[in-house]
Amino acid sequence: MKKLSLPRILIIRKHFYPDLCFIALIVVLSSVVYGLTLCPTVYMGDSGDLCAAALAPGIAHAPGYPLFTILGYFFSLIIPGAGSAFDINLMCAVLGSVTLVVIYGLMRSAGCFALVACVTALTFGFINPVWSQAVAARVYTLNNALMAGALWCLFQYGKTGRWRMMQFYALLLGFGLANNPLSILTLPLALIYVCTVRTEKSISMRQRILILIWIIPGLLLYLYIPLCGLTEPAVHWGKPGIDRSFWLYLIRHDYMGRAYVQSVRDALEVVWHYLSLLPAEYTIGGCILILLGIYYTARRSWRMTVSLVMLYMLNIALMIMHSPHPDVFFWPRYISPAFLATTILFGFGLQYVVFKLISIRWLRLVVIVVPVWLIVVNYHDNDRSENYFAYDYAMFILNQLPVEAELVSGADDTVTFSLIYLHRVMGIRRDITLYTPGVIPGNMPSGINPAKKMFATRDTLFDIRDYDCVPFGLLFRVVNSGEDVAVFNDWDIWRIRNLQSSEVAFDYTARVLLGNYFFMRALNAARVDMDASLMYIDKAINAGYDVITVQHNSGSFLLRYGYTTDARRCFERVRSINRQASTPIF
Repeated sequence: MKKLSLPRILIIRKHFYPDLCFIALIVVLSSVVYGLTLCPTVYMGDSGDLCAAALAPGIAHAPGYPLFTILGYFFSLIIPGAGSAFDINLMCAVLGSVTLVVIYGLMRSAGCFALVACVTALTFGFINPVWSQAVAARVYTLNNALMAGALWCLFQYGKTGRWRMMQFYALLLGFGLANNPLSILTLPLALIYVCTVRTEKSISMRQRILILIWIIPGLLLYLYIPLCGLTEPAVHWGKPGIDRSFWLYLIRHDYMGRAYVQSVRDALEVVWHYLSLLPAEYTIGGCILILLGIYYTARRSWRMTVSLVMLYMLNIALMIMHSPHPDVFFWPRYISPAFLATTILFGFGLQYVVFKLISIRWLRLVVIVVPVWLIVVNYHDNDRSENYFAYDYAMFILNQLPVEAELVSGADDTVTFSLIYLHRVMGIRRDITLYTPGVIPGNMPSGINPAKKMFATRDTLFDIRDYDCVPFGLLFRVVNSGEDVAVFNDWDIWRIRNLQSSEVAFDYTARVLLGNYFFMRALNAARVDMDASLMYIDKAINAGYDVITVQHNSGSFLLRYGYTTDARRCFERVRSINRQASTPIF
């Protein structure tokens, strides 16, 4: 091997030194911020399911996310301790930093200066839809890293014509699909590049088709799901590939038919909502930079411009075709690919402004204020460091149960998934029997026997016409019809932290849980003190101001006790949240 001379080594060091410094800045800053805001335990929504699937290990909800599950399992092994939700949260934070480094490399390879590439990467890391997913167990952070890598390969292929870059793209696409179906959005972009770029050497059609082979290694990870089903895991969603259709599970058949959009008006409403998120995240000035980025990239590479705009549009179109109302209006994590595209365009717009309009070099450093400003503005909304709400809520339920009780959980995802994580994975309250029919089909008690101390998270989980479901704490107790049940008075013993705490930001899933907490307190109080019950109903209405289930349940409660005017307000609020929602007719 030919040795490099000392001057040559110095030239290489000088060439890469700025990149190493900016990469170090990205890693240190994102690691510190993500670490300070990291959730210490199981979080709301799907986090409990993903943590349980990774730690057990088991099978997560459709389509299984095998790459995330497998990575989570091995990551938990290298972290000291017995393995907990914190390990999976920490993995997502690490992946968040990795994503920003990938974006930095993408921007540099596309011709951006190091400062602009650094600011672009950090901007993506600290907008709300991205930051919120990097501090709790979510699959979208890993998906961002893989999609950014896939775009990097496409841009390099368009620049150099090297066929190997398309092979790397196909490899990343396969692993991306093994993590989240959203990765398929890059495939139409790849087809544009394959059909329009002249390669460095002649590539036959057969060779172009054979590139699909590179997708196979990632897709093979889906074999994990039926193989894992053979081990009787703690969470398995009906053992896809063994006891139920593997194909229907992969295409998320259980989630079909819930799309919010039913008309052109609905589609325009969704499009307008997503467009309104751009100034909310980037400000008006940022939106101007995005438009400048489209202009700047169009002058340099029409393929890059078309691919980024198309990625944004395809992501929105997918939401229009598939997603229910909450997914569209309350959970922007589903359009992370769209935000990736707009942030890259933002970076190119920033490149155009900084190096075309600012001639004094030291003044260009002012652009670092962009990610700093985002950290300051978005810190509170994404700080999960003191958020124990999901953990405490599930622990309250487990602690209030008598010895050897039976519990049927079919409430929202947060409750059921947190219970599965704490009970089946962490081994808390092994004496009780937990049934989760929504996660394991047919997982129900063989019969109703109040003598077994049966409880449920909902009073409509199974047919109990000959029995009563009496509110008891955060649960309903199944008793013989007319049987007297003591009023639950242990609210202060099993305390829940974070209740209406100004120090903790309550996102939509937290508002669902908080509204349900006060609603259950209202049901308990209604047995002895109607004034106290109305006070808790009012708290539920205010806490879940944008939650349809909370408003509908509160309205039904008020209507049952004759408070027609107040009930009408609740139902009007339901229709203001979602005009398609059905409510009683007055």
